[in-house]
Amino acid sequence: MTCAECGAEVRKAKVCRQCGAPMINLRVDETTPAVDAGAQDAAQGPKIGYLRRWRIVIAGVALIAAVIGVISATAAQPSGQQPSGQGLTVNQLRAGECVTDSILDVDPANPGPELVTTTSCTQPHLAEVLFSANVWPMSEAFPGTDNADNQGNAHCQAAFLAYDGIKAASSHFLIFSILPVRASAWNAGKRHVVCMAIDPNWNDFNYSIKGRHL
Repeated sequence: MTCAECGAEVRKAKVCRQCGAPMINLRVDETTPAVDAGAQDAAQGPKIGYLRRWRIVIAGVALIAAVIGVISATAAQPSGQQPSGQGLTVNQLRAGECVTDSILDVDPANPGPELVTTTSCTQPHLAEVLFSANVWPMSEAFPGTDNADNQGNAHCQAAFLAYDGIKAASSHFLIFSILPVRASAWNAGKRHVVCMAIDPNWNDFNYSIKGRHL
């Protein structure tokens, strides 16, 4: 401590040893008090922990948002429709799917295991599927090439009207059908019919014709 009268340093005394000033005239030296490191850490601790907790919360929210986005994208996929870009057999195609020119690799009278590629109907594609299903029961005997062709195409004509909204005869588009019209295909158990809409010049198009009366 320092004497307020003479400025002498005084320790543990009731009066100043230099001037005899009483204890009341002594003052504490006005220096910056030392900060206890432990107390400082304790003071900062809650703040750091608070920031860490917020970082964890923000990361958790981002993860939840990403999961919801994946689920929403999956839910937005139309029922029964395969993801675009996937290789499928002809029998796996479903109405509403659009197919690239890979469909040209398939024998329409006796489709084999060839894979075709689907794509979004807003992207260039060669054909749009109108109908895809087994038409005849497995127990039915082969009706002959002409009868199988006529029966299969009747399904495609009806499917075109239901899908596009007008008859195929009045449409800009033509029907491309895959039918088991050979005895060898029939004997192999093939009963599946696929009806597709194509441009008459076999040009790609980048839209769907569903309900558009085109």
